[in-house]
Amino acid sequence: MRSPKITVLMPVYNAQEFLGEAIESVLNQTFGDFEFLIIDDASTDDSAEIIHSFKDTRIVYLRNEINQGVARALNRGVKVAKGDYIARMDADDICDLDRLKKQYRFMSDNPEIGLCGSAIQGFGSIEREYFYPQNGNGIKALLLFNSAFAHPSVMIKRDILQTLKYRDTLRRAQDYELWTRCVHITGCANIPEVLLYYRHHDSQISSRKKGDQQQSADMIRLSYLQSIHSDFTSEDAMILGKMARREFLPYKDVERVLEKVLRLHGGFLNEKSIGETFALQYWWTLGDNCDRGIECIREFIHYYRRNENQYIAKNKMKFFVKCILKWKSK
Repeated sequence: MRSPKITVLMPVYNAQEFLGEAIESVLNQTFGDFEFLIIDDASTDDSAEIIHSFKDTRIVYLRNEINQGVARALNRGVKVAKGDYIARMDADDICDLDRLKKQYRFMSDNPEIGLCGSAIQGFGSIEREYFYPQNGNGIKALLLFNSAFAHPSVMIKRDILQTLKYRDTLRRAQDYELWTRCVHITGCANIPEVLLYYRHHDSQISSRKKGDQQQSADMIRLSYLQSIHSDFTSEDAMILGKMARREFLPYKDVERVLEKVLRLHGGFLNEKSIGETFALQYWWTLGDNCDRGIECIREFIHYYRRNENQYIAKNKMKFFVKCILKWKSK
């Protein structure tokens, strides 16, 4: 029997409230050559009954008798997936009807890309669009601070994911850690189009386990830095973490780490992307910590519009941040 082009992989744990809508959004895709692999991680609510109510032969249902956690549930699915590509999906989100078609076409047309995400639309308690860097240079630079993909929007080549797997020894942020390893072995991209609707609600893990998420992210940043060069330290990672969380930092600390990254990246990172990403992260940090935030934003827009086609690296970033600090000191 011929294998499907795509495996849609969705872990489920006590997701009855939104599960039916998530399943329908996958089954109604305009691209139909997929299997829908659902890993029920020992749910105790009506999730199993909801899944079984859908009579679609593309659904493959597996159940863990003991709750294993998201990473182990995903790794079980990755091991048995049959598709050439694995598309992630969460049990509380909604796929755009053309999601699989557009991601499959993009990855087929760009065989060097092994990992592809997309923009997402938040809804529920937070309504806003989220866009991520489109190319590998921007993705690698953003990973110094945060995840560069919306996890449930990702499509990845099966052989890559079966080789790398999710790091199930981490308590949280296993996706962020996985991306920091992926960028060393394959091309990465984000489609600048909303292909997933991401539901914000109080019961999701990212809301309930924020402290654990931050602790895991701090460890991942250090590991990623040291995969680039062994001379990066926990203090460097700490400064990047504070910028990621928008905690105020004096510019001298930011400049020290920026210059170190520019000196030690060894060609793995792109200098223009480093400068742009540091500038944006520090602008957001100051915007959250500055009484004159409106002026910061205006100065940023004015500067960026005048220089958007120029090479933004160390010297331009330094001038830009000094402009913001000028507003802050008023």
